[in-house]
Amino acid sequence: MAAELPTSAAIAVEAYLGSLDRHPNHGVDGVYVCGSIALGAFEEGRSDVDLVAVGEAAPDITTIEAIGREVDAAVAGPPLSTLYVEARQLAGPAAGLVDVPFWNGGELELSTTAANPVEWHVLAHHGIALRGPAPSTLDVHLDRGDLVAWNLANLDSYWAGLAEMIETADDERNARAGAGFVEWMVLGPPRLHRTIAIGDVVSKRAAGLYARERFGDRWAALIDEALALRTDDAARAADQPSAARTREVAAFMRLVIADAHAVAGADAGR
Repeated sequence: MAAELPTSAAIAVEAYLGSLDRHPNHGVDGVYVCGSIALGAFEEGRSDVDLVAVGEAAPDITTIEAIGREVDAAVAGPPLSTLYVEARQLAGPAAGLVDVPFWNGGELELSTTAANPVEWHVLAHHGIALRGPAPSTLDVHLDRGDLVAWNLANLDSYWAGLAEMIETADDERNARAGAGFVEWMVLGPPRLHRTIAIGDVVSKRAAGLYARERFGDRWAALIDEALALRTDDAARAADQPSAARTREVAAFMRLVIADAHAVAGADAGR
């Protein structure tokens, strides 16, 4: 199955599976590729390799930390992010889970956010099995209300907080907001909006195309710019940040957040 992945990702995955085999007390029964690869949106040099490792019981922390360090040392390609969950946790709501082991950025953390309804949705609907049964046969708790609530909460906390950061910053600081900042801020909220409105989970590019259709010509230029900045190295190199553009980004984010609430409210009233 790893051979079907992008080459650099396949190398990272093979290193991970090999490390699992060298540490037999890991407690992992199934390994699944999620994230951008599962969504068909992997970008060489920009995307991580996102894994979900499932076991019947909690994994041995010392062992999975050793595996993470071993793989990171051996692989020069895309970094691995691995979420370790118990089968019983998958069968229940993801929201509210705490201290879930998550290897990310070269460190093992006990996370309160990495396990969430979006992760459950991607695993169940798009996950690629490396080891273990097909994702469609797993007992994964899927609830549209949970998915909507989590995305609204994320919009209201993380994304609204970033919009406020822009709104309260002076022009000198906003003028330094470059390509990576713009494409992250413009394409991120529409991903959540689409999940709230339609119930699926899509890539940032797909979210940008969705936003272009949803929010019309008024925002088309900004969205197109964000899409180009994400994938076009020449556009990134030629990018000219400005405080006016950064304020426009914040206004767009506020619009998306408000509209997501309106959509959720309309759906709830039906």
